[in-house]
Amino acid sequence: MFRRFVLSAAPRRLLSTDASSIGTKDPLPVGMKTEPHALIVLENLYRKLVSDVSAFPEAAVYRKNVEAASRAGIEAIRSAREQSKGVEEQAVAAIEAKYNVASIEFLIRSARKEISLAAEMTQWKPWSTQN
Repeated sequence: MFRRFVLSAAPRRLLSTDASSIGTKDPLPVGMKTEPHALIVLENLYRKLVSDVSAFPEAAVYRKNVEAASRAGIEAIRSAREQSKGVEEQAVAAIEAKYNVASIEFLIRSARKEISLAAEMTQWKPWSTQN
């Protein structure tokens, strides 16, 4: 949370990874690579999340929350594509604005981490009760 506050307060040019990107939109932190097909990747990750948690019990709160968030993300991507009339950069900008992130790559990273967590949840089975 503190990192998000600092990133939102710092001028974007100070977060830049090199001098050539000063003044460009949404520089990424050092080590984070730009995804050339970000919307496709993000949509596929959301679909994988929905698929992965479908094996969980329907009553599991984690499943309900992940499914809802992932389906909302898929719908947001579809809507952004429609409104931008196929212009990828505009659709990406719309997604970034909707989720209030500096770059869509942050959403991709978050979705990948959620997929890893879902795999761990499959092993842990927190919805099971011991008698």
